Amino acid sequence: MAGGEQENTMKKHKGHFQNEQRTAAAWMFLAPAMSAIVLFFVVPVLSALLMSMTDFDIYALGNLKYVRFMGLQNYMRILETPLFWTAMRNTMYLWLLEHRCLLRSHLVQRSWSIQNSPGSSHFSAPSISSLW
Repeated sequence: MAGGEQENTMKKHKGHFQNEQRTAAAWMFLAPAMSAIVLFFVVPVLSALLMSMTDFDIYALGNLKYVRFMGLQNYMRILETPLFWTAMRNTMYLWLLEHRCLLRSHLVQRSWSIQNSPGSSHFSAPSISSLW
């Protein structure tokens, strides 16, 4: 092996080691945030999903033998309840109403800021008015 080839090989190994160090450092910086996401989002969501498939009551807190696994029966029962569909309809109505009002107010505010800013072009005003 010539001297130049040996130096290139050593540089490659050194570069690989530096990449591994950077990767390890990146994971060290990500670990606290990922732990927080898992602890405060994934765990509660999975536990709520699991609890929703049981007949969980106050007695189950004291003794787990009182927990009865219901599976999807809870969901089937709520889908058959007329009050659930009334609540869904009301929620969707309010969401759509709020969404349209917020969208319009934001578009009006954006249009006003474009018109009142010196030296700006008015190219986006016609395009946002077509969304209404």
